[in-house]
Amino acid sequence: MMFNTLIILTATAGALAAPLDARSEPCTRSSSATWQSSYSMGPEATASSAKLTATTSTADWSTTVATTSLGSNYTPTGSSTVSALPTKDLTTELLLAPNQIARIQILSNAGGNESFVFDYNNPPAAAVVPGPAGKVTAATGSSFPALIGLNSGMALFEVNACGLVAPHLHPRSDEYIFVTKGQIFTQFLTETGSELISNKITRKQGTIFPKGSVHLEFNPTCDKAEFVGAFNSEDPGTAFIAPNFFSFDEELILNSLGGSTFISGSDIESIKHGIPHGAVVNVLECLNRCGLPVNQKRSLRTVMGIEN
Repeated sequence: MMFNTLIILTATAGALAAPLDARSEPCTRSSSATWQSSYSMGPEATASSAKLTATTSTADWSTTVATTSLGSNYTPTGSSTVSALPTKDLTTELLLAPNQIARIQILSNAGGNESFVFDYNNPPAAAVVPGPAGKVTAATGSSFPALIGLNSGMALFEVNACGLVAPHLHPRSDEYIFVTKGQIFTQFLTETGSELISNKITRKQGTIFPKGSVHLEFNPTCDKAEFVGAFNSEDPGTAFIAPNFFSFDEELILNSLGGSTFISGSDIESIKHGIPHGAVVNVLECLNRCGLPVNQKRSLRTVMGIEN
């Protein structure tokens, strides 16, 4: 933060740690507004419920956003509460509002001034992906309704010693990261044939990942690191490379990796089962160097079947 390249990692970095727990229990937070949510990293509205359903296969820090102009006579209705995840009705109102003035009024009616504050110290459960190697707390349109229509989002990454934010990409946003504590090793690759860009950045330094580029962040030290990631979309989306790649037909995966001469169907199945769904994973060799407890039994090389 585990945690949608070292090239070989683009297919397998998720195998380095036990999966993060995906929670679905409700969470309430007391304030002048009433906050209620169901754990979800990929919400979508359903016809049978005002709340959004949860999916836990990957950490999707987004909700689909569209804009529609209804004319100057639009009157927002609002509600007496505002949800940590937008309800179907609140989301619909915000998406259909003709301008920002209307959206501000909707949010103010729904929860007052607190509708415009996202508290990273006490975030809604749906905004957090936790795990043994760290956690990601993301403010996007799906967890912070005030962002809807603003083309903006921000995530706080807390990465424990030897933690790796697994290779992933954001299909709808660039990302700019800024280190606030410790140091982070980064890599990104924009497309086939482009140069692999690697950097080590420390406190008060930052770097960028262009939209759609495969990238990773790794804390190579024995101390905790933190950084923030800023997005130019409230719906950046996240696609983790390893679970996505191994979701394809096994025969096609086998051939894309060089065929049965180099890897077997049983190897692919083993790798599939070793890939966690969380965003931040542990790197075994680093944990050993730091003398820290190991949460998994196999290293990347073992899982890939390339031990000497």
